[in-house]
Amino acid sequence: MTRSPVLSVSMLALLTLSAGACGSAARAPAARPSADAVLTEVGDHYAELERIADSVTAEADTDRTASSELAQVAARNLAGRIDRARGGFEAITLAMNTDQLERTRSLWVRLAATEAALALLYEDATRLAADPAATIDELYALSTQLAGSLELGRVSSRMAASQVQPEPAPATP
Repeated sequence: MTRSPVLSVSMLALLTLSAGACGSAARAPAARPSADAVLTEVGDHYAELERIADSVTAEADTDRTASSELAQVAARNLAGRIDRARGGFEAITLAMNTDQLERTRSLWVRLAATEAALALLYEDATRLAADPAATIDELYALSTQLAGSLELGRVSSRMAASQVQPEPAPATP
């Protein structure tokens, strides 16, 4: 099969333009977000997911006769939301300088534990979502553990944010 020269030239032009767009054009470096802003944002994400987990827990607690399909759908929803919440610890670590990491060491360790818990709970939620015999009791256990882990992360990130805020400049008389 022969190719048309026009098609070949068009493809070459498209590839050239695409490569140029991905090239190393001189760009202004992106401003690095402050550690307290990243900690606050991650804490907000944890709080939002914690509210969802609490809602799932409350619903699972009131309707113990819910179907396996409902448990699977809720677990799939939680897995997707957990996946989007993961990575907060890395963002926090990258935003902090050495002094901030030293000042918030115990909170940073708690945030690492939250990230590890999210990874494990994501695996559990994915497994539960794929299990046709999933039960509402398993969903209840998952959402309860998720809410507890997120509470730890939310509180730790808020406390760390307050410790890394830049000190106000002294007032000049």
